[in-house]
Amino acid sequence: MTIAESDLTSISFHDAGLMGIIHAGSIVTLSLEDVLIDGVQMEAEVTIDGADTILRNGLPVPDIRMEKKDGELLTLRKENGQVLIAVQWDDFIAKTHEVVAYTLGGPEVVLRVTPSARR
Repeated sequence: MTIAESDLTSISFHDAGLMGIIHAGSIVTLSLEDVLIDGVQMEAEVTIDGADTILRNGLPVPDIRMEKKDGELLTLRKENGQVLIAVQWDDFIAKTHEVVAYTLGGPEVVLRVTPSARR
């Protein structure tokens, strides 16, 4: 089952664990755990198609990638034709964290969520 962006109101990405990022051309795929879908925590894959530009804290970058081993999603939403993502990158060994804001845009950005089997 894939959830189209028009029906994302039943999903909460806040505090979801970011397990992996794949960036190939204009397609970015996020692998997440602990996404709240209709009140049930589950794993999910978020596909952002048509991402021609990527900004990291407002500055253009060539790609989006895992910056630390552990990432926690603070925000993921589509707004004004762009996908906005805020991630807290944690380094538990150094006891540090950094919050980074990403903006993915393009002429026709499409956001899809594919839930995995219930945990």
